[in-house]
Amino acid sequence: MRVRHWMTLLGVSAMLGSAFSFTGIAVAHIPPVSVAAGRAVLAAAVLWALVRLSGARLPAPGPDWRPIAVVGITTGAVPYICLAWGQMHVQSSLAGILFGSVPLFTLVIAHFRAREDRMTVLRLTGIAAGFAGVGAIVGPGALAGFDGKFLGETLILAGAACYGFGSVYTRRHARHAPLVMAAGQNLCAGAILAPLSIVLDAPWRLAPGAGPLVAVAALAIVGTAVPAPAIFWLIRSVGAITASLLAYFIPLTAALIGVLVLGEALSPGMVAGFILILGGATLVSRRPASARRTRPADLA
Repeated sequence: MRVRHWMTLLGVSAMLGSAFSFTGIAVAHIPPVSVAAGRAVLAAAVLWALVRLSGARLPAPGPDWRPIAVVGITTGAVPYICLAWGQMHVQSSLAGILFGSVPLFTLVIAHFRAREDRMTVLRLTGIAAGFAGVGAIVGPGALAGFDGKFLGETLILAGAACYGFGSVYTRRHARHAPLVMAAGQNLCAGAILAPLSIVLDAPWRLAPGAGPLVAVAALAIVGTAVPAPAIFWLIRSVGAITASLLAYFIPLTAALIGVLVLGEALSPGMVAGFILILGGATLVSRRPASARRTRPADLA
């Protein structure tokens, strides 16, 4: 990759990693469903504006929205709620590290749903290392108490697993332009989360203050909407496989922001878990030589 590709990749990683810090600030004062709803609705508005500026159009109501709705649920609504709810109980750096398990879940799901992503010994080793990292983070005594921290970790892992499923589905079924998919994803997520927020939280009665509201806006714009076009540019410029390096840098930037900006502490278990998850995800991402020969477009 050229310097501009690396700069874009690192910048996008920092923006996506910042989402965990913004979420942590927001959920301290705003209910998690409302944080997730605000993230989706504001991101949808920004992305819809980008779609209009680009000259593209969202599809007309009908069957074309079916895959967008599935993507909106699996990579938008559910992960947004899981992350917001989970971060009520765990710090942002830990959330970012745990969410780095997405490539591990993705391969397990893809093994059963996509012929080109079958298991290999190397990938099985990566999955084992990654989930050993999750175990190191959660700790051996987690099942003894089922406390709030364990609940938060479980929710974040559930969000990662759902996102993994959505990623596999997107690759097989999404046929629209990436920017259109991103806008539709957040529109569908917002259509689900906004009514839930109204029913559960009565957000008009909340008085969180300016700081948490700014955090929600930053989560939607900096952590969700703005990185989307850059991700699409990376995929088109360097290929999907190289662009997947984002999955390795996001947990790192989330942890760094949590430690340096929010003053969070990294435990030895978190450090060991991060190394194992990172190493496991690296092994998982290595596509077999036969698959690389049959999918040259990924390397374009």
